Amino acid sequence: MKKNIILLISISVLLGCSSKIKSITEFTNQDGILDKNRIAEFDKEGNKLLEQNFGNVRANRITKSEYKNGLKILEIDCDYFQKQDTCVLRQFSKFEYDSNDRLITEIKFEEDSATRFIRNHLYFKDMKLIKTMSWGMIASKQPDYNKGSVYIDTIYYDKVKRKIKIISGSPDFSKPYIEIYKYTKNGYLRELKGTYNNDTVVSYKYNKLQKKAIKNKIDFDFGDMKRNKYKFDYY
Repeated sequence: MKKNIILLISISVLLGCSSKIKSITEFTNQDGILDKNRIAEFDKEGNKLLEQNFGNVRANRITKSEYKNGLKILEIDCDYFQKQDTCVLRQFSKFEYDSNDRLITEIKFEEDSATRFIRNHLYFKDMKLIKTMSWGMIASKQPDYNKGSVYIDTIYYDKVKRKIKIISGSPDFSKPYIEIYKYTKNGYLRELKGTYNNDTVVSYKYNKLQKKAIKNKIDFDFGDMKRNKYKFDYY
């Protein structure tokens, strides 16, 4: 009886470990030939450590992230040049959190450490307010707050923390942009208002792999299942 209990516990542990995704590789079908398109790597907690694109003969983007106590503290974007076997830094972001482990500030820098934008997060019961101060093409190591553009995003959530409405405004906009999300078991509808004076409704349907990613809280968007194939590696 004791041996059976130990065996059951061992099997449960193995199954638990095998469900943790280590990497996802996307292949694209080009005239019957599968070409590697991108790969994403994750730690055992499901945090995305790396995403790398393939296919460009000159250079391909690599995004790397670093975490501390499960929280992302650094994200680096570089372009990998295979011929020179080097990755050229393009941008990087630093993240700060409050005592409740909630993101409060994101700062994105250019490769020369000039500040591209500062994004602050304010939290309420079922709502989050994001204020972004951006300098775009006039990024500077000592940004002028009088010359930056200001953007305000107000995000509303339902009871299971899914975003249901986003209102985006700025003094540079003639009117706010509005996004409304309606969820179903197999996907969601995204309604856009105020974009280029045209209202649009887009339907997104989850495939089996996307449902798997959502269940495992994995940050990965799966493409056209008829055109793409995916390979999973596990811990």
